[in-house]
Amino acid sequence: MRPVAIVNPVAGGGKSRKRWPAIHQLLLDRGLDVEVRVTAGPGDGIRLAREAAAAGAPLVIAVGGDGTVNEVGNGLLQAGAGARLGIIPTGTGRDLARCAGLADARHAVVCLAAGQERPLDAGLATWTNGTERCQRYFFLECGTGFVTDVNRSVTAGHRAWKRLGRTLPYVAHTLIKLRGPVNRPFRWSLDGREEEAAAMALTVFNGEYFGGGMHAAPGAALDDGLLDVVGVRAVTRRKLLLLLGLVYRGKHLGRPEVWRESARTVRIDGEGAWFDLDGEVMGPTPVEVSVVPGALRLAQ
Repeated sequence: MRPVAIVNPVAGGGKSRKRWPAIHQLLLDRGLDVEVRVTAGPGDGIRLAREAAAAGAPLVIAVGGDGTVNEVGNGLLQAGAGARLGIIPTGTGRDLARCAGLADARHAVVCLAAGQERPLDAGLATWTNGTERCQRYFFLECGTGFVTDVNRSVTAGHRAWKRLGRTLPYVAHTLIKLRGPVNRPFRWSLDGREEEAAAMALTVFNGEYFGGGMHAAPGAALDDGLLDVVGVRAVTRRKLLLLLGLVYRGKHLGRPEVWRESARTVRIDGEGAWFDLDGEVMGPTPVEVSVVPGALRLAQ
């Protein structure tokens, strides 16, 4: 069976749809004749990837942003058929591609044609949504706290906000959320060691970047069998804004409000806190996270 490219046409504010014909030609020029499947809505990437892997596709390529990669990766893991994961970044969030050293879509095609691969760890999150037990894999981060509150607010916001792109809605909702509490009580455990304190954020990382270029966990490796946990203790609004500026340059770790540890299993519970996976708000805490070493083979 041919490799399969799963294209999210609305990634990058619709730019993915416009860029795909040229990217498709680049693939053909490099000898990669792919079968193209296009997502129609949320969750489609999981289904299409699962079906492609189960049918014997040796390589399934996610064409879109981090949300598309998350869905395709989850579909491959559900199928359990051993297909390699490829990434061609065309979305607004391209953090997993950045972590993997893929500069842009053209560079990603060149790497795919080279036929090399590397192991990719996954995080597995488990939580209860009402009475239903839920599980989902992530490849970048699982986070909770102020940034997740902003993300949740943007997601639930009026459609008019979403027409303004990604940056303006996040800035606006950040300013709105700053009018309320920015810290809350959290309880967490790292490999069974429990702690409790007020905090602004707790995030479990598999890669270095998230949130559209925030260098939040410098040095975190995609294939070391560990999760990097970064926490921010209770801060004032002024310090929160300072930290948001520092995190893009990876300069926040030297601040006294910030701590970092490694673990293989993590449990987080925050009062009224929700959590997100790879940028998508999933549900309320508590959430339990464990690392799955070498869960996928990443083509690059």
